[in-house]
Amino acid sequence: MQIRVVSSITATLTATALLIAVAPTASAASNLPKDPPANPVLAEYKGKKINLAASWSGATVCTEFPGGSVHCYSNDTEAQADPELRKTSKLSAPMGIESLPGNCSPDYWCLFEDINYGGHKLQFFDSGRKNLSDWGFRDTASSIYRGVINYPLNYGYATMVDYRSGVLYDRVRDVGQGLESKYPSLGALGYPDGGDWNDRMDAFDVKRG
Repeated sequence: MQIRVVSSITATLTATALLIAVAPTASAASNLPKDPPANPVLAEYKGKKINLAASWSGATVCTEFPGGSVHCYSNDTEAQADPELRKTSKLSAPMGIESLPGNCSPDYWCLFEDINYGGHKLQFFDSGRKNLSDWGFRDTASSIYRGVINYPLNYGYATMVDYRSGVLYDRVRDVGQGLESKYPSLGALGYPDGGDWNDRMDAFDVKRG
């Protein structure tokens, strides 16, 4: 009987030691990099507010205007008719939205769901980091276009960001060092750890000059 008791105690102590060894400490876990907190974007669409992080509700184009307001549209025809978009892009003949790839608005950064500037489209004007999960567009972009028409003195550039977990650094890549920035397939852009950038972008950092 004594031998069985000692064996039982030894087994219990061994199991406890193993649990302690594999369990992460609270302080270590709290020091690991984390994604930024969710901040869902509210956009105006068909006379109501929609939460882009939850659903685009039938919209195919969404535009962030200077100052931060966001309008969405069912198609490019509706987008072209928006007075606010025509004003900020200075849309007029012969240079109109229809003349740029993917109907990208002049002087805006355009992210597309599909290669060759197709599918759902996001348009950004102002500087700043756009966390794409807030826009319902994380791990979605497959092509990018930006054509500078009216603002050549501050065209700047942008940075793609892929958030990494644990102790790994975020992966980044700059795009758009010229007046025209054409990336018909992000699958053609190499990723630091191998592979490519297609459907891997978590944030888009716009840096106007």
